[in-house]
Amino acid sequence: MACLARTWNGVKLPEQPSFVSVECGQKPPDPEFAPGDAYDDTISQRERCAGHGVPIAVVGDLDDPSRLAGIGIERDQKGIARGHENALPKHRNPAVRHAAAQGQPVGNRASIGPDHFARLCVERDYAVARTVESYRDAFELLFGFIEQSTGKPAAALQLADLDAPVVLDFLDHLETSRGNSVRTRNARLAAIHSFMRYAAVRDPASLPVTGRVLAIPAKRFDRPVLGYLSREQIAAILATPDRRTWSGQRDAVMLATTYNTGARVSEITALQRRNVLLDRQSAVHLHGKGRKERVIPLWRNTATGLRAWLDKINDAPDAPVFPSRSGAPMSRSGVRDRLDRAVAVAEQECPSLRGQHISPHTLRHSTAMHLLQSGTDLATIALWLGHSSPAVTHQYLEADLAAKEAVLQHLDDPSPAPTRFQPGDRLLAFLQDL
Repeated sequence: MACLARTWNGVKLPEQPSFVSVECGQKPPDPEFAPGDAYDDTISQRERCAGHGVPIAVVGDLDDPSRLAGIGIERDQKGIARGHENALPKHRNPAVRHAAAQGQPVGNRASIGPDHFARLCVERDYAVARTVESYRDAFELLFGFIEQSTGKPAAALQLADLDAPVVLDFLDHLETSRGNSVRTRNARLAAIHSFMRYAAVRDPASLPVTGRVLAIPAKRFDRPVLGYLSREQIAAILATPDRRTWSGQRDAVMLATTYNTGARVSEITALQRRNVLLDRQSAVHLHGKGRKERVIPLWRNTATGLRAWLDKINDAPDAPVFPSRSGAPMSRSGVRDRLDRAVAVAEQECPSLRGQHISPHTLRHSTAMHLLQSGTDLATIALWLGHSSPAVTHQYLEADLAAKEAVLQHLDDPSPAPTRFQPGDRLLAFLQDL
């Protein structure tokens, strides 16, 4: 990707790769400017008065007070960066000065995409890894859709190319062409909204575009009853992997640990040797969503299986507990594939599994439901699963049909009891005459 060298008010700005660029206008042709010459993209006072403001590359550095002082910008009492009109020099390029005098917009390309993701990683550190992956996938799909529909590659995109009609077409494409669910559609929209909020702050001139995209609402959808498995179905799945093979023993321990802890698939794939505690107490240390960490105790059988499995893998503290054949952590799709294989074999012994949609998250739901059915209170289940609030755990109470039936037994049915049929005298006389 090409890097853009910029100076403003005599200060050389850092080179940034072109990713998603904001275009305030096109540079007019300059007969005195050769293509090979260096072009100084300094902004003039007339350009600022026209509403083009500070270059985006500068806006990306507004958090650094030394940079602010060096380029003639200070913060007001509310902490908002303001530019001194007198500090803005006139543009050195005559063609740009001519275009500004005629009221024409002057080009101001600058990278905001890499800065957005870099700040996301720095501010949220390790726990944001899954969020960055989700945003990455969303923009890969978005840029691929735009290139397929318009022929414009990602490197040439401007912020105006991501206007609301394009985003709406992209969201429809996800549901119709790719067959994504409404939840996935809303997740992609959330990533785009996050980027647009960032762009609106870094470049106020882009507010018309960002405001229209941010006005796109999340799509409502039906929330089905929570699906979970019975204890018998879980036992059939856990007994399926062939422990005589390396992958079979890994799958058996992985599925048992997932059900025991109620962990998310991302927490299982990120589990490292240092997170398994088998000395004084048998437990695993999970790193969950929102930087939440929790320690979950293990059953004796689960701890025994983990102890035997750890002897067969890399003994480095940061080694993944459930590696692939290459030694790298298993992917989420890999865990899903191993679970599908186990379910396919378990269906032969447990026919009730046939036709059910079973994912790694189904094991998590099953753990919560079985804890609830054993009499565990919702607050403890929320801590066990790493929920942000016990209110999130109420969905398991709503899905527990046995608990609802127990409540119904304490309430008398007010409807009249069914009466037995009493034959009339004519019917008895007829039967007696037969």
